[in-house]
Amino acid sequence: MKLRPVLLVLVLLSGFYYLTTHVGSTGALAPWLHRALHTAEPAGANTASMSGPLGTFDLTQASASPAFDTEEQQNIGVYKKAL
Repeated sequence: MKLRPVLLVLVLLSGFYYLTTHVGSTGALAPWLHRALHTAEPAGANTASMSGPLGTFDLTQASASPAFDTEEQQNIGVYKKAL
């Protein structure tokens, strides 16, 4: 009975190892990953297309962090004093 969980863990780990070293490096999953990553673009983000050794890809520069209102700044100040 103790052998079954050990074999299950070994099968899962070896399958993960195989998928991450062999299938991921060939680019077989690239069309699905590319489509999943680019479904929603944030508003106000700057995107530039670049070409690399494995093809073209998009670089997106993140927007600036939002400014804090006076109450949030006061709370931040209180927490900084406590540290």
